[in-house]
Amino acid sequence: MIGSINSSAGMPPPPRNDKPLTAEQSTLITDTLAEYDLDNLSDEDASAIVSIFNEAGIQPGKALQAALAAEGIDAKALGDQVKKTKDAAANSAQLTQDTQQLSEITAYLTELLESKYAEKGAENLTDDDKTSIYAQVLEKFGLTQRESIIKTTA
Repeated sequence: MIGSINSSAGMPPPPRNDKPLTAEQSTLITDTLAEYDLDNLSDEDASAIVSIFNEAGIQPGKALQAALAAEGIDAKALGDQVKKTKDAAANSAQLTQDTQQLSEITAYLTELLESKYAEKGAENLTDDDKTSIYAQVLEKFGLTQRESIIKTTA
């Protein structure tokens, strides 16, 4: 079934880490941020920075927030920028999956209709034939009678 695009708006935020940063972590933060134009961070840059911090075991918390603030970065804004990018990527992936499934449904429906038209002719297609074809589509794609093949909600 072609589903609606989901967001993670209902998910709780990750747990905050209130441990102080190690000297190595502080140096990594400073060195990492020195590689970027902090006044013009692209979405890709923001994601790369957060990824580097995550790989180094640096978790969101007061210490990271203070270290970022010392470099002129609003930690919440950085996190929001990365979340927006991840949400957009997830929505794009869902849309691609939905489009692919719709193409598969359309191809299967076309195959069934062509077969039935070849057997009976388009003008002789009965309501029972149409119901049967629809039931075959639902069965093949694991849908129920109550589900729509295409959901129009976002």
